[in-house]
Amino acid sequence: MPVDDTAIPFEPRWFRLGVGLAFAYAGFTVLVVALLRVDPTLALVVATVGGTLGALALVILVRYVY
Repeated sequence: MPVDDTAIPFEPRWFRLGVGLAFAYAGFTVLVVALLRVDPTLALVVATVGGTLGALALVILVRYVY
């Protein structure tokens, strides 16, 4: 059986990370939308700070831990 060199390799750990990030992003989006109904200023602060810290945490996780 010939080997297909064009196939994309599947790595379960990166798949799990992607699924985890998708659920975390969905939860974060629901939180920000809920906060928009309560206090738009608070929602803006949470979105800005949470987005920045989340991005930094992801970079550190992928670069040094994962």
